Amino acid sequence: MITNTINFSPELSYNLEKLGPAEQLLFFDIETTGFTPSSSSLYLIGCAFMEQGTWKLTQWFAESLSDECEILRAFFRFASRFRCLVHFNGDGFDLPYLQNCCRQYQMDWGLSALESVDLYKLVRPCRQLLGLSSIRLKACEAFLGLRRKDPFNGGQLIAVYEEYLQSRDFRLLRALLLHNEEDIKGMFPLMSMLHYADCLCSPPKLLTASGDTGSRTLLISAELSACLPVPIRRTVDFPGAPQGFPEAVLALEGSSLHCSVPLYEGELKLFYPNYKEYYYLPEEDMAVHQSVAEFVDKSRRKKASASTCYTRRAGIFLPQPGKEPVFSPVFRQEHRSKTAFSLWEGIEKTDSALLQSYLEALFTEAASPRKNAAR
Repeated sequence: MITNTINFSPELSYNLEKLGPAEQLLFFDIETTGFTPSSSSLYLIGCAFMEQGTWKLTQWFAESLSDECEILRAFFRFASRFRCLVHFNGDGFDLPYLQNCCRQYQMDWGLSALESVDLYKLVRPCRQLLGLSSIRLKACEAFLGLRRKDPFNGGQLIAVYEEYLQSRDFRLLRALLLHNEEDIKGMFPLMSMLHYADCLCSPPKLLTASGDTGSRTLLISAELSACLPVPIRRTVDFPGAPQGFPEAVLALEGSSLHCSVPLYEGELKLFYPNYKEYYYLPEEDMAVHQSVAEFVDKSRRKKASASTCYTRRAGIFLPQPGKEPVFSPVFRQEHRSKTAFSLWEGIEKTDSALLQSYLEALFTEAASPRKNAAR
C-alpha cells in the first residue's frame, strides 16, 4: 500500500460552517475497477481535511489487489477522527461500494458514526433552475467553467491501473493519483453550486415592482439570499394564454434578481363557479344570474354551463404563474385555460405582501420541472 499526503489551498467558494466546523469535515472519493466488489476491486481512497489550520489531502493506494483490505482499514481508522463525510454522489456509489467491501471481508462498517453530506443530492433540486440536463459531475464542472489537468475518466483509468500493476510505471501511478486528487479538490469550487440551493430554500426578497404600461411590462427587482457564482437567465411561459403572448424573463446575477413580466392588453373572461344559478345569453355573449334572466325572453337565453358562465372584460391584465393565483378576481381566455390573469389596475399599489407572494410563485415556476427554457 502507498500512502501519499500533500498540503493544498482549496478554493473555498462556500461557507463550510453551513456543513459543520471545518476541522470535523472529511471530503472523500474512491476509485474502483467496476461497480460491485464481487466483480471488481477498490484500488484508491482519497480524502481532504483540515489539520491545525492547514488543508491536507491523503490517498491510500493499493499496489496490488491484496492491498484492498489494508487501504479500507487505514481509511476507517483515519475517518474515525471526523464527524461528517462530504462527497459527490457518495450515497449512490462510494458508500454502498465500501459497505459491500466490508461484508465481503467480514469487516465492521467503519463509518457508522459519521454524518453523510452528499453534494449531489443538495444540488439536484436546482437542476431546472440551472438549466442542466443532469447533475453529473462533468455537467456541474462545465457549468462552473472548471478545467481539469486530468485527461482520463474513471472508466479509462481501469486499464491504466491494470497496466500499472504489470509495469509499475511511475507515470501511470501519477495519473491514477491525479484523477482522484482532482475529484477531491474539485469538490471545493463545486460547492459554490450550493448557493443556488440556498436560493431555492429562501425565496428572493422583493425590492421594487413597477409597471410600464407603454411597453406592457411589469418590472420586478429583488434580492437573492445568496451570491450566485454564474449568472443564469430563465423564462416562464403561460400555457393557455392568448396566442403569441410572450414569456416572463428572470435574470439572476450575483445577489440580484430582475424579472420582466409581460402584461396582456385585450379582452378576457371572468368565469363564475356556480354556473347552475346562471343563464347564458348568446346574443350578448355573457351570463346573467337567474334572478335577472327571468326578465329575458326564453328564446334568448339558455342554461349556462361551466364554459359559458362568464362575463367579458377589456383591459390590461397580469398573468399569474402556477396553479394557485395570487390576485383576484381571476380572468381566463377560456374556461379550461391554465393561466389565470388579473386586472393590472390597482395591483401596482397593492399590498407588498401580495407582490412578494407573486414573485415567489414566479421564481418557483422558473425552478420547477416544467419545460422553462434558458435564454
